[in-house]
Amino acid sequence: MFSFMIYENSLDYEMDDNITFKTIKGLSFGILSTEDIKKISVLEITNIEILDSLGHAAAGGLYDLRLGPNDRDEICQTCGLGDMYCAGHSGHLSLPVKVYNPFFFQYLYQLLRGTCFSCHRLMAPPVALHLTLLQLQALDYGLVSTVHELQEIASEELSSSSAEAHVIISKLGKKFKEAVDEAKFKNQQPVKSVVECRREIIKSFIKTYMMGAKGKCNHCHVPKKKIVKYNMRLVYRDSAKPVTIESTSGVMAAEPVLPNEIVNKELMPEEARKELLLLWENDYVFLSHFFKTLGQKHSEGSCPIDMFFMDTILVPPSRFRRLNVMKGKKYADQQTLTFNEVLKDCILMRLVMKKIVNMELNASEEERVSKCQGKTLNEKYSYAYQQLQRHVTEIFDSDVNKDKNKTSKGIKQILEKKEGLFRMNMMGKRVNYAARSVISPDPYIMVDEIGIPLVFAKKLTFPEPVTYQNVENLRRAVMNGPNIHPGASVIEMEDGTKRRLPPDMPERRQALANMLLTPQNSTVKKIGGVKIVHRHIKNGDYVLLNRQPTLHRPSMMAHKARILPGEKTLRLHYSNCKSYNADFDGDEMNCHLPQSYLGQAECFGLAGVNHQYLVPKDGTPLGGLIQDHIIAGVLLTKRGRFFPKDQYHQLIFSAMAFFRKRIKLLPPAILKPQRLWSGKQVVSTIIINLIPKGKIPPTVEGKTKVSQKNWKTKPSQEWSAGGAITGESMSESEVIIRHGELLCGVIDKAQVGPTPYSLIHMCFELYGGEVSNTILTALARLFTHYLQYYSGFSLGIEDIYVNAKANKKRRHILRTAKKKGLIATAKAIDVDNPEDPDPEELLTKYKDVHCCRDDFGLKMLDMEMKNVTGTLNNEINEVCIPKGLRKKFPYNNLQLMVESGAKGSTVNAMQISCLLGQIELEGRRMPLMLNGSTLPSFRSYDTSPQAGGFVGGRFLTGINPQEYFFHCMAGREGLIDTAVKTSRSGYLQRCLIKHLEGITVQYDHTVRDSDGTVIQFLYGEDGMDPLKMQLLKKNRLHLLGMNYKAAMSEKHVQILKQMVDVDLNKEKKKD
Repeated sequence: MFSFMIYENSLDYEMDDNITFKTIKGLSFGILSTEDIKKISVLEITNIEILDSLGHAAAGGLYDLRLGPNDRDEICQTCGLGDMYCAGHSGHLSLPVKVYNPFFFQYLYQLLRGTCFSCHRLMAPPVALHLTLLQLQALDYGLVSTVHELQEIASEELSSSSAEAHVIISKLGKKFKEAVDEAKFKNQQPVKSVVECRREIIKSFIKTYMMGAKGKCNHCHVPKKKIVKYNMRLVYRDSAKPVTIESTSGVMAAEPVLPNEIVNKELMPEEARKELLLLWENDYVFLSHFFKTLGQKHSEGSCPIDMFFMDTILVPPSRFRRLNVMKGKKYADQQTLTFNEVLKDCILMRLVMKKIVNMELNASEEERVSKCQGKTLNEKYSYAYQQLQRHVTEIFDSDVNKDKNKTSKGIKQILEKKEGLFRMNMMGKRVNYAARSVISPDPYIMVDEIGIPLVFAKKLTFPEPVTYQNVENLRRAVMNGPNIHPGASVIEMEDGTKRRLPPDMPERRQALANMLLTPQNSTVKKIGGVKIVHRHIKNGDYVLLNRQPTLHRPSMMAHKARILPGEKTLRLHYSNCKSYNADFDGDEMNCHLPQSYLGQAECFGLAGVNHQYLVPKDGTPLGGLIQDHIIAGVLLTKRGRFFPKDQYHQLIFSAMAFFRKRIKLLPPAILKPQRLWSGKQVVSTIIINLIPKGKIPPTVEGKTKVSQKNWKTKPSQEWSAGGAITGESMSESEVIIRHGELLCGVIDKAQVGPTPYSLIHMCFELYGGEVSNTILTALARLFTHYLQYYSGFSLGIEDIYVNAKANKKRRHILRTAKKKGLIATAKAIDVDNPEDPDPEELLTKYKDVHCCRDDFGLKMLDMEMKNVTGTLNNEINEVCIPKGLRKKFPYNNLQLMVESGAKGSTVNAMQISCLLGQIELEGRRMPLMLNGSTLPSFRSYDTSPQAGGFVGGRFLTGINPQEYFFHCMAGREGLIDTAVKTSRSGYLQRCLIKHLEGITVQYDHTVRDSDGTVIQFLYGEDGMDPLKMQLLKKNRLHLLGMNYKAAMSEKHVQILKQMVDVDLNKEKKKD
């Protein structure tokens, strides 16, 4: 139904006498005419029988073998090829009458709405027609500014009372000619601004002068006909005349009607085509520019306006409409059944047309006509035409008819959306040189590494050209073969042929290995051809790792491969979990091995984990340690944790086993009575040794996630000199690192987690991603070793248990809840004497508030009760946490988890040990039923907070059934919200990506679209990269000042001095 044409540049590039290269200049789409379809077609479909009684394709049917084989054992009767090699051949269906083209029906309707049926011209004023035509012609030259200038001229002239149409048209033509003469060349490339401007002009013209046309025609002054669209039908009001139906057999007259009778008449396609032909003769210049498709070249014998109608349908080859086989029986494809319905409608319509002209029909044909709906022949004809139009429309777009019982898919449905051919069958499918498996955590690999199972390593291969430098390694790989790692699978010869290495023939592999540097005896040579060995992936190769959904750039990063024998899953470091939004409850990830050194280089320099530490959104960190490592950091670096020499050395070695240089050790913190090193010194040793040689270690100041009040066990002491310490000074809540040495504070999430301006973030900014990830790797190994051999960590019942005194206070507070709820209800519904309300008055007013259509009273009641429950919640939490816990921080492991940022929140701890609090649905308390209660277990109009969803129970001692029901209601609401938000945000993300994927920053710093349109003159209007300006913020610039020696070397300072006149700057400062 559609065609496309590729335009080529006239400039050819000749490599030799036989090969000529051409470049594509453009691409245009058009509509296949009837003649084009018949030239493509090899068969006209005439038989409604799809399969014969034996299950074979019926001749002349929709599975005729001339359209291609239907089974692997059949031969095409057109090309003589089998099912594997036959590409398929198209057929066609000839319709007895023209029908509307479903894809252009809306444009046809708009065009007819703006057409005068008397003078057969567009009803728009001449000035508007001429202005729109000149604007569209100006856009062909890319003159967007001229479009606005023409509009201003027309507006100014029309605003004056003496303006005449021919004068305005003359001025517009003069201005257009001047603008075109100034243009050096005609712009053939579609630029975004030009396309948008054209769309706006056409949209405005359609809205104003076609759909909005009123009154009389501007040319003949005849009142317009009002045309109404109903599904795929056009209806207009007209004085009744005898309805005639024209066919190839003659003219048929219908039954007579009364004169001057106003009726609704249907505009048939033949009548609409005649009207458009007359319109085309009068306004073809305007229409060819208004609808670009009408201005394209068309085949001889066809008119451009035929694109709005169809009298021949192209039938796709049978290989695209495969037969379905079930229990040995063959069934036609759903699309084939729709084509068959069209064929049946064509046969019925031809029979009705024969009957109208009194042609003889046989008995079966007479019976078929009689079964057609309608009392008269005209009604039967109308019904047959509507069925034909409906089924033709279903072939292209099955959604137009809106029949819920229909399951057929049109061409539009086959292509569009997630289930369409593009997204379901073409995009994002399985590819070669890729692997997919479940991911597992591995804290011992490097942060930028990925553990590859041996079974994957034997299948993933990399094409490595043979050189004198690597020939020995490749020979060993060839001799190992495909089943021994590191081995190889294929050798690619100089002429491009590939030889697969046999796994069970070592002599053959040995012979091929000896031939790696021997030139091939062949006349066919590749340019600079060498043999290529497809070797197994090995340690150090870069692979692309991806987890779906891929919502941002760090969802796909490059990792160095580390082959792990004996494993079956991909092994991922904890630090990368946030980038991929991954956890280890069954998540799977994709692994792709780039197949060239250029791809490997891009992985190393662009997509590597070392370059993805900051999220492009706002420059905040993504990498960092989590959970157990955070706990170990706090326990290791808190005050009072010391290690003897052997343990100090063991901890350093466990963290830096990969370090191949001399390790610089620190002197002990305590000399007598025993030489001891603090946990802070262990961390300091790692930082100092992993900073690159010649660089000054970092200086960092910041706060910990653990607040200062958690460390304070007794009042501050008065100092004899210098005054008392205030705030967080010298406490474990203030982290001070001077030149790499941790002097004060503990290491928690604020320093090694994915936190802005942490120790790891500062190392990334000062020394780069490789150094920061190396420090992360060392700290992860250190904390893992510490937990395994020195501390351990677990959560027990003692950590959530509240002592007897706090429990007593908690129960007392809960007992006051009922009284407070009664008072709050009385205040909210305006009861006299709310402190001691009258029960009958309270009940009456509560009922009035509940039954009132306006829920303002219930909202006020909810607000009062929320204030009460909020007070109760705060009082209980203050009593129980942290003072009422049996074990205090840092010995309380739950509090240690929450305060250090390892896992959980304060709300989780409160729900475990104190109470769950008020349950809300959509910001309101539990809704009342018709009888005034929230659940059958509560009295009607109960004023207690518990009846409104207040849960005084806790997970430690359990909650009652009513509280559990309320809790489940809130949980269900959360699940629904999550599901709805996920689908909506996913669609929004997809839309944004598709619109922004062509936008790039050019070398002149402008942000441009794929066609060169300027989006921004500077990226973000300031030209600043969020990833490189984190330390340039006003309140963070002091961090850069403390590390200016690490950030800028002496060499850089000397270069700046050479570029800047220092003496001149000093003189300007004095002035």
